[in-house]
Amino acid sequence: MLRWIGGLLLTSLLIGCGSWREKADEKRHAAEVYVSKGVGYMEEKRYEQAMEDLTRALELNSNSSEAHNAMAVLYERLDKPAEAVTHYRRAVSLDENNYAALNNYSRFLCSHGQSDEGLAFLDRVIDSKLYDQPWLVLTNKGICYKMTDRLEDAEHSFRAALESQPLFAPALLEMALISFDHQQYMSTRAFLQRYAGIVPHTAQTLWLSVQTETALGNAGLARTYADQLRGRFPNSPEATAAREAGLLGR
Repeated sequence: MLRWIGGLLLTSLLIGCGSWREKADEKRHAAEVYVSKGVGYMEEKRYEQAMEDLTRALELNSNSSEAHNAMAVLYERLDKPAEAVTHYRRAVSLDENNYAALNNYSRFLCSHGQSDEGLAFLDRVIDSKLYDQPWLVLTNKGICYKMTDRLEDAEHSFRAALESQPLFAPALLEMALISFDHQQYMSTRAFLQRYAGIVPHTAQTLWLSVQTETALGNAGLARTYADQLRGRFPNSPEATAAREAGLLGR
């Protein structure tokens, strides 16, 4: 009888261990669901709901690198950099191979005057060759270089991004801006045309198109873009600039 007691105790311990693991797995899965929901709300700019879901995700799994990364992005959007950096640091410390978190944290550092550290993180992601969106990292690297007036390095990074993904609109826009600054207006037009073939024009790209066609002497096409700017973004700073330049009716 005593032997059986020992066996039963062991069995109970094993069952208890299995049950604990199942509950832990359930919590992790539930946390992942809340992260996914929170990110969805964030994309819709429903920040209060996003905060609720991401907070719940961290309550379920405080060691979720993905949850900390998402929470950091949310705090960044809410203009709370101190909270954002806390969660970014936690995200990358929990999983050094979370390249999305590293990319986001790098971008954050570059935009807050810590370009050297940000570039180091970006290089780490690029060198890993494991992140499945290298064009995103390369574009962020270019923007970081641009912020520190390393314009040749910036252009190199944007071109590398487009070699990796020719249809990446943010890199196309950056190259259009660089080409315009270099007074390479035909190249500017080409990059803008590629951009507009992927995503709708913004006030920024319409105004850049107006200026580009004006520089190329194409008054009619410049007017077409100006009309689009006035019709779609009448109260934008770009429309105001176009009016002040005499390209829109007042």
